[in-house]
Amino acid sequence: MGELKSSGDITNSLLKALNAENGLDLKALTARLSSSEQEALETSLIRGVIEKFTKDGITDFSKVSNTLKNAPFESKRAVEIMGELNKKAPILNNTSSLLEN
Repeated sequence: MGELKSSGDITNSLLKALNAENGLDLKALTARLSSSEQEALETSLIRGVIEKFTKDGITDFSKVSNTLKNAPFESKRAVEIMGELNKKAPILNNTSSLLEN
């Protein structure tokens, strides 16, 4: 997998695992963790994706939603966060496009 030098590297590696692009499977990886470790990893991935798609304080939530839409999150906290993002998606997804204009 190579050396991970930043939180962005970790996020990118986890995203590749989410899509099974690097020989890792995110679900198989999280299955080996305790529930608290799984929650920490899943919420860190969500935070990392939000940071990845944030520029000058504006988050492109449509990209966040698309990136995480098939994530096999199982921890209560990650599922709650994704539920809120999905519930507010119509507003959040339009906000970034409105701010670009």
